[in-house]
Amino acid sequence: MITVLDRLRKRRCYPVPEAGEGIFVRSLTRGELIRLGALEGDDKTDFVIGCVLVTEAGEPVFPKHTNETDAEFCARVKAAFLDVDTETVAQISAAVGRIGKVPPPETLRKN
Repeated sequence: MITVLDRLRKRRCYPVPEAGEGIFVRSLTRGELIRLGALEGDDKTDFVIGCVLVTEAGEPVFPKHTNETDAEFCARVKAAFLDVDTETVAQISAAVGRIGKVPPPETLRKN
């Protein structure tokens, strides 16, 4: 059972070529989705961006600091993204949305 859970916890990362070379994202964990529900407004976007941006090796770009609240984490991400254009943020958000989508059965049958 533990081996299966360890495999499930491994986070694969996906490239986001439309946002630029070397940009990778992963999906949110269930725990992160629960924490996201407690946030409001722009903090939700900052939280998601901070959680899903990873290096090619799957390491977080914004690791959570010890004793850091979600609000502090969001503020740190927001400060880092002040000079990033909104189109790039939208492309990253769209890529995260695509990760969890299951293709239609017709597409699966073709492949």
